[in-house]
Amino acid sequence: MMVSPMDRNEPGAGERAARARTRRIWLIIGSLGGLGFVAGFATAMFEKDTPGMFPGALPPAFAIAMSIVLVVAILIGSWRYFVAIDEVERQNNYIASTWGLNFYLLAYPVWFLLWRGGLVAEPMHETLFLATVAVMMAVYLWTKFRN
Repeated sequence: MMVSPMDRNEPGAGERAARARTRRIWLIIGSLGGLGFVAGFATAMFEKDTPGMFPGALPPAFAIAMSIVLVVAILIGSWRYFVAIDEVERQNNYIASTWGLNFYLLAYPVWFLLWRGGLVAEPMHETLFLATVAVMMAVYLWTKFRN
């Protein structure tokens, strides 16, 4: 008598493929996170004793190198990530990206106009960037775990 893999409690082909896809996704996210950590650590080496996120100027060669690393990492990382995920995950990312872009399209021009009108301080670009990322992450998590 032949024993099937289900009878032996072994994962089937679909479960193995899902686990492999999950490993690929975490490898991509971990690689990008590690690259970001190294880039952030290297950038922090140029900080001065003054307050602020980036109070001192960066050397031009370092700024160019980090810009190239950022562009390449985001382009390749995003492409690899979107190839690895399924259609439900892709839809969650589309929704989060749309909300993040809409947040930025509202927040920056309003802050800019209020600043030009003398009502508020100049827009803080780092704050707007981090707020946009926070909105995208919050919407992504909400769409992923709302059920």
